[in-house]
Amino acid sequence: MDATLLIYSGRPNPVWRVEEEFALEVERAIADLPEAPEGASPYGGLGYSGVRIDFTDTGGRRRQAMFGSGIALVDGRPLVDSGQRLERLILASGRGRVPEVDSL
Repeated sequence: MDATLLIYSGRPNPVWRVEEEFALEVERAIADLPEAPEGASPYGGLGYSGVRIDFTDTGGRRRQAMFGSGIALVDGRPLVDSGQRLERLILASGRGRVPEVDSL
């Protein structure tokens, strides 16, 4: 699983590799997220707008999820990330490894 900090506009965003055990924990947690209201979006404005993960699930499918502002957009489907729990968990995997994450 690769995580991308969505912080820049016009420059490459920092990317880091997430360990497989952690990736499985995130995949299981995504399956438990409730549906969000129609039109909910994790996208913010300029500066930090969230974190994205790109992963292959246990069934071998390539998937993408973006987390920000308490909303998870998983394969285009909006879900509620209550208390930004998964967003914070993914960010924690980059602490000490990605200076931009440390500065949040």
